[in-house]
Amino acid sequence: MDLQVADSSNYSYYVSAHFYGGSQNVSGYPASTILGNIDLLNASSNSFTVCSGDLFKDIRGQRELYDTILFNRLSKPLFNAVGNHDVTDDLFETHYGLTSYSFQIGSDMHVVLNTELDEGSIEGAQLTMLKNALGTPGISNLLIYSHRPIWAEASDEYDGIFKGNTVSTFGINFNEVVAPLIEGLDKSTNLYWFSGSLGGDAVASFFYHENGNLHYIQSAIRDLKRDALLQVKSKDGEISFETVSLTGEALDKLESYNMEAWRDQHPVEEFNFRLVPFYIKSMLTHRFFWYGIIYTILGVIMVLFIRKLRRRKKGV
Repeated sequence: MDLQVADSSNYSYYVSAHFYGGSQNVSGYPASTILGNIDLLNASSNSFTVCSGDLFKDIRGQRELYDTILFNRLSKPLFNAVGNHDVTDDLFETHYGLTSYSFQIGSDMHVVLNTELDEGSIEGAQLTMLKNALGTPGISNLLIYSHRPIWAEASDEYDGIFKGNTVSTFGINFNEVVAPLIEGLDKSTNLYWFSGSLGGDAVASFFYHENGNLHYIQSAIRDLKRDALLQVKSKDGEISFETVSLTGEALDKLESYNMEAWRDQHPVEEFNFRLVPFYIKSMLTHRFFWYGIIYTILGVIMVLFIRKLRRRKKGV
């Protein structure tokens, strides 16, 4: 679907993530709060929607269903900064196109990153694209979308804030490579980095942190009463936000969901022990669980085999 913006100096769009909802969703359908608000996504006041990853729970089993039940019902473009649930077997690129790209609307430069590539480090073509976006003349706002909040993973400032997020195994290059680039951005240009990997025990659907002209934002849907979208409004080079509930809940302004508020609050969703049998069944019937078992067995066999070879050599 082609992106058409009637007025590049005055437009709006929605941002959130985790459109499949919560981990307990085994229906194959998107979150009920998304399906129940198709008309909202199609509202004429917005030009497009951005999902900051985990659009699918498992793209391999859900792609055709999503085409029918969601994508074909949308009248506005939907962009996705892929998450770990979206990239199985390269199906996303095969059917929906590139996973990293940029586009410009007026004085706003939009950059979509694939943080599942290179384990969250921004390298190669993605790094070149980011550098080019940062160096674009006449830009008032740089708006970046990634699933993983790699800006948080690399900083002790966020310790304990985003529990259950997807993180790298061996570290990322954000502090060494990306941070110097964005911190060197001209102060007349604002950077807004939207991410979407919010664990199920998150205290809210939004997080906002500002550091001068750098703005870091998290937003995600979990098929809960608190589910909401973030409406981004761009007018004459100025960016503003409106939090939009998908369930009729009263919401505060985005800026109120800051670091202090997150540290002061606790998860409101209590653990339901009656669901333990369901969780166990879900774990045992998921292929990733058995992949782990198989890899563990193979690893043990390999270690035993190597030890046996070493003993034979010592005995010679």
